[in-house]
Amino acid sequence: MLAEQGMSENKFVVSFLSIVLITITGIILLQPGGQYSRYLTNHAVYVMFGMLAFGLVFLLLKHHKIMLVSFACAGALAYFLKGSSNQALSYPERNVEVSLDVVHVNISNHDGDYESLCSMLENSEADLISIQEVTPDWNIFLRQTLEPLYPFNKSVVSIGFNGMAIYSKYPILEIDTFYHEDIPNITGIIEVGDEAKKPLRFLSTYTNPTFETQSLYPQLLAHFKTIIRRMEDKAAPELALGTFNAVAWSTEMKYLTNHLNLVNSRRPVDFFEQNSYEHIFHSNRMECTALSPFIGEENNAIGVKGSFQFKPYLAEN
Repeated sequence: MLAEQGMSENKFVVSFLSIVLITITGIILLQPGGQYSRYLTNHAVYVMFGMLAFGLVFLLLKHHKIMLVSFACAGALAYFLKGSSNQALSYPERNVEVSLDVVHVNISNHDGDYESLCSMLENSEADLISIQEVTPDWNIFLRQTLEPLYPFNKSVVSIGFNGMAIYSKYPILEIDTFYHEDIPNITGIIEVGDEAKKPLRFLSTYTNPTFETQSLYPQLLAHFKTIIRRMEDKAAPELALGTFNAVAWSTEMKYLTNHLNLVNSRRPVDFFEQNSYEHIFHSNRMECTALSPFIGEENNAIGVKGSFQFKPYLAEN
């Protein structure tokens, strides 16, 4: 009798844990909405590694059914996350086509002073720099320091969080600032290259934080819809960079990237950076040859740095 009771309890535990693991996985894959769903989605990488560890524990305990369910859920999440990242197995080598280095930073991530950030940006050797949360005082220092190296620039200053700036070594052929409510977005065309010049459209945007609060996500989607509408009468952006305040695999972010035909530049699924809301996306006409966090004084990521190149002519068709 006791043996039968133990077997029954064991089956109940196995069934209960399996249902919990499958439910959590389903919530992340389907993203039904709600605060808990958002939290799980934003921390999907942690959940994936947690399920992998869970499966290893039950492997050691020789509970093979739970082990298989854990590994299956971890595999499903890994496949889902990889589908929202760069699909290349490795970053391509530099080709003979036009290329450029890009840096995007958010000043609120920086713990140092004016001089230290300006010095890091100067030493980055980037061709195009996107800076967000630019206040009037920051704008003064950025202009004084960066303008000699980046004579082509545009700033939209704000005493709040919505200020932004673009600094380019290459000529800006076209620049346009459009707003979603009071939030600016900058799009323009720069002429890239020293000899074989190519026009490249960029988009820089900043969205209000959602704080994983379900009621704020419709505002994020509305902002993305504004961007899509305003880009309809322009050439599609080759680069889109900014503080999007959403993970790359969220429903809202995929809505934006699918409509603008953009590819995530991040290739690996990084355990330590999965919550980063600083992104650089690129079009299918381009490819990313390198991407890394832009590290500040306190050894923290204050943005992202990437290298990009146009694909060879035959690869574009």
